[in-house]
Amino acid sequence: MIGLLAGLALLVACLGMLITVLRSDDEPDAIVDAPTTTGAVTTAAPTTTPTTEPPPTAAPTTAVPTSAATTAPQTTAAPTAVPITAAPTTAAPATAAPTTAPRSSAPSTTAAVADGVLQDPLPSGLTGAEVGSSLAAAQQLADALASGDWDTARRLNPALSDLSDAEFEDGYGGLDRAALLLVDATPAGDGHDLVAVLVANELAGVRTSFYCVVSNVSGEGTVRQRSADLVHRVPGTMAIDEVRQDPATLRLIRERCGRA
Repeated sequence: MIGLLAGLALLVACLGMLITVLRSDDEPDAIVDAPTTTGAVTTAAPTTTPTTEPPPTAAPTTAVPTSAATTAPQTTAAPTAVPITAAPTTAAPATAAPTTAPRSSAPSTTAAVADGVLQDPLPSGLTGAEVGSSLAAAQQLADALASGDWDTARRLNPALSDLSDAEFEDGYGGLDRAALLLVDATPAGDGHDLVAVLVANELAGVRTSFYCVVSNVSGEGTVRQRSADLVHRVPGTMAIDEVRQDPATLRLIRERCGRA
């Protein structure tokens, strides 16, 4: 019985304490004076609320602008050499230029012998066939001079061997075509002395000149010209066939050149 009462008393006490606590939560805290003690007053050190310092404000880091990498001035590369294009393996065959380009087509030697006699037999009594080799050599020299074949001219006429190409050009450069018309011939050693008219087409067809030429032709075909005199000149081009068919020109040739 006593135990039951004690338990009840303890329960009541607990309820009272609970009610007190609940009331204290609803009312403002009362200022409680600290009890007066006879001993020395101990002043409690104020509780210092730890001050949390804000982290130091870092100075804003201004990022250094990343600049483009400093590059050395661009060096202009030396131009790549253009490769030389090799000539095609199979090239069209080059036409070799003649050593001496003929300025005109000179009459053939055979034609000169056949057509180059004013009359047959000649006034001396010789026939065209008898003097044919000598007339052919003289015509070959005339062809070389007309075509600019200076080496052949030097070989056929030793008197011209010392002339330079420039001197030949100065003397014979205007000669386009030359044809001999034999007026007369006489024997001379193993060759002949010839009297002939050289019909010269000159200056690219500007004129035709007639020269009375006296020369000696040896049996070896060497030509030594003794004289060459201008006897007539006409404008334009006159071929040897036209001369043979022109009585006035033939008469003038007989009067001014040779023994006819």
